[in-house]
Amino acid sequence: MKRWWLISLILLIVFEWLRVYFIMPMPGSQQSNSLEFAYFLHQYRWVFRVIFLAAILRWLPSSWKQYKKSTIFLMGVLALSAYLTNNLLSADTMFLPLRNTRFAKSDKSYIETDRLVIGIVDHGVPKAYPMNILAHHHQISDTLDKNLPIFATYCSVCRTAMVYRYPQKNGKLEKFRLVGMDHFNAMFEDQESGSWWQQATGEAVAGPRKGEQWTVLPFVQTTLKQWLQWYPDSWILQGESEFEKKYNRLEKYDDGSIESDLLQRSVSSNHAKNWLAWLEINGEKRSYSWEQLEKKKWLIDSIKHRKIIVATPDNKSLLAFEVPENLNVQTITMDSIVSMYPKAKHVMVHQEFRHSFEHFQQSKK
Repeated sequence: MKRWWLISLILLIVFEWLRVYFIMPMPGSQQSNSLEFAYFLHQYRWVFRVIFLAAILRWLPSSWKQYKKSTIFLMGVLALSAYLTNNLLSADTMFLPLRNTRFAKSDKSYIETDRLVIGIVDHGVPKAYPMNILAHHHQISDTLDKNLPIFATYCSVCRTAMVYRYPQKNGKLEKFRLVGMDHFNAMFEDQESGSWWQQATGEAVAGPRKGEQWTVLPFVQTTLKQWLQWYPDSWILQGESEFEKKYNRLEKYDDGSIESDLLQRSVSSNHAKNWLAWLEINGEKRSYSWEQLEKKKWLIDSIKHRKIIVATPDNKSLLAFEVPENLNVQTITMDSIVSMYPKAKHVMVHQEFRHSFEHFQQSKK
């Protein structure tokens, strides 16, 4: 009887840790193609729990009579495992969403102007979302002018910013929670169907809605100082005081000097944590070395018969737009690029870790 009690207890402990292992950044977990198995464990977690708990309770009296101290110890291990895997190591409790999306104009904002922001202007009043706030919460739900609901997302481990038209089902805004990650990219779970959605692509990758896609909205990554030069009346997202320590931990995230193996930048060109800039035009994707951009400040590329300028004015901001037909490229300077950008025909350009680009973008050409 003790043997079956012990087996049931060990299986439940192993199950709880496996359920977390495959969707959190643990050694070896994010390199494996285990998404379907992870989703299976998650969806049937209560089935496994009920079966194992029923067996544990069935043989608990016999174990208690013969091995009281061992039983207390092992039940303590089970309780601790359950607490860790469902609380401290659970993505949605580690990274709580903002309770209130509060904005301020520049004269009332506490956000430092050298901060990187995700800026949106194409749909009404300009708004800026500081990257360290967005990176901690992973998701910001907001509404732009003309009643356009948006879902601004960020995955710090992939360095991917994406803004989507806020998903709706049957005319109602959906609810999402951060459930974990796959290949180091954040995943969200919708409340209605329990499907898992990939942050980097906006695609449902597991569950009843697998294959569905969110609509991407245009944005730009730039410093708040540069953003305010273009749009001085912009609204700027303000964080919440209870998360201030969490924001401060990302103090050096913008330039990649943060002391974290998951978040730190590598300058080695083939390293997984090397930065790339990439864009897509009519199905064709191009990537650019960030070191090359830092050195040259801008470059001109031709894609699908369209001339594109890609630039980083301050080694932080990232801009891309079509070269005006009447522009003499020999006269281009960084000042002229910065001044042209607000009125230019923008091209969506992303900054990303190499491993993320290669897995989520390059492999899906």
